Amino acid sequence: AAKPPAPEPAEPAEPAGGSSSGQRQRVKAMRYAPPLEAATTKRAKLRHENSCFSCMDGGELLECAVCPRVYHPDCLGLEEVPSGLWRCPWHECLECSRKSSDADGVLLHCMACPITYCFDCAPEEYTNGGSVRTPAAARTASWLERRGVISTASYLFFRCTECVEEHRFGPQ
Repeated sequence: AAKPPAPEPAEPAEPAGGSSSGQRQRVKAMRYAPPLEAATTKRAKLRHENSCFSCMDGGELLECAVCPRVYHPDCLGLEEVPSGLWRCPWHECLECSRKSSDADGVLLHCMACPITYCFDCAPEEYTNGGSVRTPAAARTASWLERRGVISTASYLFFRCTECVEEHRFGPQ
């Protein structure tokens, strides 16, 4: 029987550490850098309301850092103006104080007052789906975006029972 051909001699293998001189070969590290345009785009400046979202009066108002809502410190029960960036009650659940980041990114907002719930705490009449898909909800989302809110995709809207009874509609 014929023997299979012998393999050709291989080139001498490099040492495990890299080159034959004993030093490691440097390999350029791969990096991801976002495009410069994305890093330098400026966020739209919020255009805040002129009247308190709670009582609808003007005067000395506290501006939310996230949305165009403003409030009197007294309407929120604040003894003094908070320092630094401040987020209004529209950005945490009224019942459990969870923020949207703690509530799967979704809070349900009354369109006409500061009442906000996470999905777990919201009364059933506000989570049945009918309230969040109304033309009024679309107008509220559009108004917020025109005022400088970057995206309202995760905002769900309803009108609370008190606002319905008092015929409050919020921004149109």
